[in-house]
Amino acid sequence: MQNINDKMLTGAALLFVGAILFALLVQWWLAPAYQTDNAVLHQRLITGELIVKPWQLNQLLSEDKLKNVALVLLDGAKFEGAKKFGSKTEVSAAAILSQHTLSFLKNKEKVYILAGDESDALAAAWLLQAKGYTNVYALANNPDFIDKSVLNDYKPRWAQTTAEKARYDYNRFFGTSAAQPRSVGSFAVPTGQPQVKKAAGGC
Repeated sequence: MQNINDKMLTGAALLFVGAILFALLVQWWLAPAYQTDNAVLHQRLITGELIVKPWQLNQLLSEDKLKNVALVLLDGAKFEGAKKFGSKTEVSAAAILSQHTLSFLKNKEKVYILAGDESDALAAAWLLQAKGYTNVYALANNPDFIDKSVLNDYKPRWAQTTAEKARYDYNRFFGTSAAQPRSVGSFAVPTGQPQVKKAAGGC
């Protein structure tokens, strides 16, 4: 009887360890590793390659190429122009690396991310690019601006418009030094005794 119990206990322990190893293997297989080098990603970020400017979006629209672009709407952003894109999905920023989002990105030529705030879209694009999805970009500005000023009433003066306010300290993430404040020039400090002038009149 003792021998049977020992065998059952050993079998259960091996089964438990096997289940844990299987779960770890599945997790490792499903989770994509970071594949883009920090220096490359930093270069894309500072040169503005991750942001699609209004003139680029307008050019795609005029050449009828928006149908080749997929759209990811973050955090319930309302966007009338979404119907002009080839396909779209809505996700929360917290689920940007979910299996649903990563499945949507597969086999897409280009993917644009749009959020209520440009910084949120840029952060999501930055994260996905770091994961190796080099076809993902952030749309400059917000849905309201794009609807009114790019897709419906485009004017050349809006060609380079962005709303990026550097809400995130990207340099800290990349381990680079922050930009130093620029000098605004020097000015002469007056020397000598100050002159006192008496005001005329009074009460």
